[in-house]
Amino acid sequence: NMTDDERGWLVTLMEQDSVLMKVREFVLALWRIFDDSKTESDALAALELLKCMPQVTQGNAFAKSVEFLESRFKDMVAYLRHPGVRRIAHLYLPVMAGLVVSQVGVLIDRNLASQTGEGSMAARRVATPLVQFPLGLVGSAVAFAVLPTLSRHAVAGPATTGGDAYKATLARGISMVLMLIVPASVGLAVLREPLVRLLFQHGAFNAEATARTALAFLCYSPSIPFAAVDQLLIFAFYARQNTLTPVLVGVVGVAVYLAVALTLLPTLGMAGLVLANSAQWIVHALILLVLLWRVIGGLRGYGLWWSTLKVLVAGLTMGLAVLAAQPAVGAFTASGGLAGLALELAALVGLGLVVFGGVALALRLDEAGRLWELAVGKLR
Repeated sequence: NMTDDERGWLVTLMEQDSVLMKVREFVLALWRIFDDSKTESDALAALELLKCMPQVTQGNAFAKSVEFLESRFKDMVAYLRHPGVRRIAHLYLPVMAGLVVSQVGVLIDRNLASQTGEGSMAARRVATPLVQFPLGLVGSAVAFAVLPTLSRHAVAGPATTGGDAYKATLARGISMVLMLIVPASVGLAVLREPLVRLLFQHGAFNAEATARTALAFLCYSPSIPFAAVDQLLIFAFYARQNTLTPVLVGVVGVAVYLAVALTLLPTLGMAGLVLANSAQWIVHALILLVLLWRVIGGLRGYGLWWSTLKVLVAGLTMGLAVLAAQPAVGAFTASGGLAGLALELAALVGLGLVVFGGVALALRLDEAGRLWELAVGKLR
């Protein structure tokens, strides 16, 4: 007792299902050619059988695909069976699993965040770009720049440690990341409220939303240096053709996030979730550092600890100087509206850069000296 419209929908559905079944059968047949064939002659025989499939004999896109396979078959077989391609696929599987773990963490985070209210969720969404900006500008950039050199030294050096060149490159990379990310993190933490006001406090985004967003960023800020170094440590494992360890540590990180979030959420709400994210990043970086340290035999003798201490001293001095100057600069620019707020931030950022650079050079921080020489060389 179906109507004409219902019969039409049923026919359309069956036609769509028929097409999907044809595609599925064709793809499975292609897969079996490369998966089951032991020799090239076996594969060519399977390809001949593929021509007999109904959808191929119709002379449509399936047939054109078979014609292309025949013309490039030897090259494709050689490529897919090359040991390097198989090695790449083997290394990528853990990376793909890591993406799944990350998505699981995101789903858990969103589910818990939904319990904090729309205002808190919006505050986290706004704070996230402020966190991702220095991570992308420093952590990802340095990690991608160092990866080729790390990989070359890891292959050329001893199989266990990677050699002195690998260690020296890794130590310099970590020092450079810290030298750039620490002042950025301190500056963003100290200037979080005027920065959020300048960028976002317009229209429906009121002072209360600014306060929530500033609080979220303050809870994120301690973990930013760890997250930046963590990206470099992940690439250090990749350079050693070890893609499994970062994934396993990522599972531990998700467990840490869940434990901290469930503990702090009832009392701190949104801030508890942000602190849980920070704990996850910190634990992930520390575990990777300890594991890598044990594998390569440590990074002693490369000045990493002294460099880190000098960066922390310079960053702390910069933060205190900006905090001390902020009331006076804010009072001077208070009547200027958005332009005055922009001027306040520009003055305080300039002061912070001068103080950090001066202290870093006074402490003879090698990375600061290199950047200074590079900047002077560009100006000449």
